[in-house]
Amino acid sequence: MIRTAALWLICAAAALAAFAAVVGTAESMNLQNITLAQAYTRLYLLKQPAAAVIFIVVSALAVHEAFVAGTRGAAALALVPSLLAAELFLAGPEGPLLPGAAWILLKAALVLSLIMALRRVLRALVPARVFAIACAAVLAGLINAAATALGAVS
Repeated sequence: MIRTAALWLICAAAALAAFAAVVGTAESMNLQNITLAQAYTRLYLLKQPAAAVIFIVVSALAVHEAFVAGTRGAAALALVPSLLAAELFLAGPEGPLLPGAAWILLKAALVLSLIMALRRVLRALVPARVFAIACAAVLAGLINAAATALGAVS
């Protein structure tokens, strides 16, 4: 139980660093502004690839730990970061032909399938390696957020 809580806190710190990089790029904390900024420029998946990778990896780590710990609703837990990643990195409901709700569900399904595929890879790792990956993600996320704040990444 303590291991699960510790890993979730580390993953939350890394996800927050990835979110900070996106906020720095968008120059707004408003999710609607972040989505609209991507509609008129490039997807943040392309502008902030490090943040996207960090966010998805730590989401997979947290979901994996939820399944290992036997947390109720672990499958539903995977849906939340998928929807958030679709908004932050894939412009949410923006897209041609289909209505916005269909776009966000398609994008979230894509991210969810990626998270679940990564989770299958994580099964083979020992807990110490999972923690090492999470700690490296926090460090990489902080470096990326600092680089974004300093204007090195836009």
